[in-house]
Amino acid sequence: MIETFAPPPNQRLYRFAHVLTVATIILTALYGLNIRQGILYATQRYNNIQVGISLNYPAQWLLDSDGNYVLRLRDMQRIGYKTTIQITLLPAGSNVSARNILDSLNISRPLTLSTYDVQFIEPYTLPNGTQGTIMRYTFVDTETNKFLQTVPVVVIGQDILIRRGDP
Repeated sequence: MIETFAPPPNQRLYRFAHVLTVATIILTALYGLNIRQGILYATQRYNNIQVGISLNYPAQWLLDSDGNYVLRLRDMQRIGYKTTIQITLLPAGSNVSARNILDSLNISRPLTLSTYDVQFIEPYTLPNGTQGTIMRYTFVDTETNKFLQTVPVVVIGQDILIRRGDP
């Protein structure tokens, strides 16, 4: 006995439906990835004309400008130590060198930062070509509440010093 298989009468329509389904799944996945990237890497613009600062920062970060600094940005979604970017303006006379300013920071920081240690100080060029000085340092952040047992976090900080009005 020989059996013959007869294809369904709408086989062409079924193939088209399968191709359309696969194409829809692929396009939906690509669209979802595009939206995800847009949300993860979304930025907001910050302008301060009085100080002369203009920058883009991550949209999810907390912006604070109500302290003794121009701007503080914090990643509040991060668990543990919150990544922070702070911009501060300090007045300095024309006869004060960049090294003197950094040394002043090095004298005051060990009073508030545990195991503060300077890693290096060297010249630095910003992306717009402005010359400055960078100082990288480390310190250990520990929980101040003695009832909460946490592992201390080693924090790597860096200061970028730019002198305005330098010749």
